[in-house]
Amino acid sequence: MARIGVITAVAAADSRFLPTLVDSLRAQTLTDWQLVIAEDGPTESARSWADVDPRISWLNSDLRTGPAEARNRAVARLDADLLRNLDADDWLADAGVLERTVEVFTHESVAYAVGPVVDVLDDARVPFADLLPAGPIEPGVLYRGWLARGHRGLAHPTSLAMRTDVFRRYNGYPPLPSSEDTALLLQVSQHEPGWYLDRPVTFYRRRPDSITASAWHNDAAATAARVALIRALCDPVA
Repeated sequence: MARIGVITAVAAADSRFLPTLVDSLRAQTLTDWQLVIAEDGPTESARSWADVDPRISWLNSDLRTGPAEARNRAVARLDADLLRNLDADDWLADAGVLERTVEVFTHESVAYAVGPVVDVLDDARVPFADLLPAGPIEPGVLYRGWLARGHRGLAHPTSLAMRTDVFRRYNGYPPLPSSEDTALLLQVSQHEPGWYLDRPVTFYRRRPDSITASAWHNDAAATAARVALIRALCDPVA
């Protein structure tokens, strides 16, 4: 069975969420996993996690460069056939998530996988609307859906798992300050077949101080620039 590596970019202020993430990993029925925590900046708030479990490693950088670059640095540290993103404030939905994810990639044609997520609010858990059937995703489906829905995706990018060689072939996360996961997912899905998992894979914590809730992420100019880059990555084969 292929080995899967989990990458987590974390800012120092968000390291308080890591215990839940790590607990969800250590509870997995699949035990051959690797977690690389990439701290975004010269801080060391997450360094101690490397002492908790030999499957966990940590790195940081001299400058704070944003989640895209931090995730790319994490992938460079991986020794795994598959990779799976897990945001620092999220966690895996149940103990079988990694095992089910790895099984999907026994289909040799599958380059990436996504799946349902559950939004976690202060007082409720709300499943993200399933807009895709479980099973194969043909190339082009996700980008066409993103365009048709006014730049809202058919699948949540935080659930993305991918073959490591595919990730490298597409040069990793593009240089965006936010929505870099959407950009990578849509670009890869334009060319490669994927798979939509049949059960929730991630608990996604919604909070007012997240990047996607910030004023600068939702600024009209920033949104237009982000959309333009994504279209530039995807339109050549649209």
